[in-house]
Amino acid sequence: MTYADLTDFLDDSGLHVTIRGKDYLIPSPDAETGLKLQALAQIGAKVQQGVQVPEGELKSIQLDDDDERKFTDMVLGSSLEQFKADGLDWVQLSRLAQYAFTHFALSPETARKALEAGVYTGKGQAPAAAQNRETRRATPKAQQGSSGSRTRTAPKPTTSGTRSGAIGRS
Repeated sequence: MTYADLTDFLDDSGLHVTIRGKDYLIPSPDAETGLKLQALAQIGAKVQQGVQVPEGELKSIQLDDDDERKFTDMVLGSSLEQFKADGLDWVQLSRLAQYAFTHFALSPETARKALEAGVYTGKGQAPAAAQNRETRRATPKAQQGSSGSRTRTAPKPTTSGTRSGAIGRS
């Protein structure tokens, strides 16, 4: 039996960001936090689509209280203290947490596209790539055209959600 060495594939050095010329590392979340972030993104996508989310599902991902600081603490992890020590204000921390959330819960590419679209400053809509796997599964399957080529129905753009709807605010 052959086994694949996944060491390089699984190696993750977190999210590297530069702010005011200084480099920072936001460490990847631990497994429990990562699963919670992914659940937040999936529920946010459902809410955005108008899908009824069962109360039990909502409770399973709720933070300890309704405080957005808990979300920021959860997403930025151990790097939060350095950001505060370097003088980032609340709006900056909030936007940074939104970017990191998208990076970790959805993908680095989705976070980059959302940044370019102005999503984190409230000036744009999330790119279509911000949809999670469940959203893509809900998109009707491509139909065969008369020429045999496949066509796709374009999915609606969504924002990655959090319990507070943090993306797009600030």
